[in-house]
Amino acid sequence: MALNSIRSPKAVSRSAFLLYDVVSWSSGAAAAAVDAVISSELADAPLFTPLLRHMDASGSTDSAPPVTAAACALAMGTLMGTRALVKAVPKSDARSPELATQEAAFCRYIATSLTTHTAMPSGQGAADEAEEHKAGGNGAGGDVPLTPEQARAEEHADDEAAHAREEAIHRTLRALAAYMMVDEHRAAYIQIIGDVEPIARLVRPADALGGGGGGGGGSSSSGMSAGMANRSSVQIVYEALLCLWLISFAAAKDTVSGAMDTAAVPRRLAALLRDAAAEKTVRVALATLRNLVTRAGGGRGEQLRREMVGAGLVAILGRLSARGWSDEELRGDLASLSEALAEELASMSTLDVYRSEVLSGALGWTPVHTDAAFWRTNAEALERDNRHVLRALVRLLYDEASEPVVQAVACHDLAMFIKAHPRGRAIANSLDVKGRLMQLMESPDAQVRRHALNAVQVLMIMHYDLLQRASS
Repeated sequence: MALNSIRSPKAVSRSAFLLYDVVSWSSGAAAAAVDAVISSELADAPLFTPLLRHMDASGSTDSAPPVTAAACALAMGTLMGTRALVKAVPKSDARSPELATQEAAFCRYIATSLTTHTAMPSGQGAADEAEEHKAGGNGAGGDVPLTPEQARAEEHADDEAAHAREEAIHRTLRALAAYMMVDEHRAAYIQIIGDVEPIARLVRPADALGGGGGGGGGSSSSGMSAGMANRSSVQIVYEALLCLWLISFAAAKDTVSGAMDTAAVPRRLAALLRDAAAEKTVRVALATLRNLVTRAGGGRGEQLRREMVGAGLVAILGRLSARGWSDEELRGDLASLSEALAEELASMSTLDVYRSEVLSGALGWTPVHTDAAFWRTNAEALERDNRHVLRALVRLLYDEASEPVVQAVACHDLAMFIKAHPRGRAIANSLDVKGRLMQLMESPDAQVRRHALNAVQVLMIMHYDLLQRASS
């Protein structure tokens, strides 16, 4: 009732956290809180309406600050994740349709909030204002140097924005994890939202988060120390992993395993494991992958395993196995995953391995790329399925988020395809690669520049095979 009437962000946050603390105290306290929510509801504010009113992720001027909204989400997610609520409002209850509507609103808030808070680097808003000030956005014309007081104020604003964004992400992920403590909610989230991309986007090495909660704009130069920022980023990665792990228990449902596949979760987790140092992130990432391997059924399970192979997970697991882990469950997940992927790899042809690597987006300098015999044998096979693999290779060239090594290998493979295929040049031109290759010739990475130049040269020579014979 208090949450329905108060408007002060601090008072709303305090009330939401008080409710969260009560629910988290014990199962008895959770049952009492659920009973209070149900029995004392207002006529115009049934069930969770008071909390939802403060969870407006639209960014409108009259909506609660993100940290306050996320506090309300944390309280609501914890309440919805209790068995007491499931028992109190069964499917046959008259309030069940209203609860389902509010559950959908909660899930949409989570997805929108994570998308919003990970879209902008730390302190970006304050940085934009500073840039506008320097450029004469206040009507002054020309560069205007900041006074020490102004510089300190902007630095403080940057720090406050970064801290608020991180705190909002922490609370939102904790809210989602609490909600998913109920088995039925895991598939329900995917059914409502349709994907896990906003969560999966946070699963990358902590230093790539830049201490800004997911923006990737470099570490904060303001009041927050680099150590504090990195610890916060590690915790965000762990909390996002925890959500994916909980969702993976429902991987038997095709909508769930399909969402994991679409969001490239195997590739993201492989990249994380390649660089992860924190044992807790390794443990949860491995447990998530094991669930995807053992629970996803039919063709979807095979597809996910092949994507893991393509992402280089076999070699990564080998390196991880060499480390002395004290956690018995972690060692068990390592052994189980290694065995399953070794069996999958043994059943795959060289072309299958290459296809999985391209589709996973995790290209590296594995032997298949430089094997001329592979290209002579398989170049024409890459035209199958409407040139699906070739189109994926070209997408990696255009993807600004691709790592330099991925773009370099993609340029190299395109050149190998053109040389090995009788109509390679015409096919490459039909995929509109020339302009992108010309752009990559100016890449800041020397390896990308070199392989892009070579691909352009191969693309522009009409009879490359004749030239090769003449030069030899």
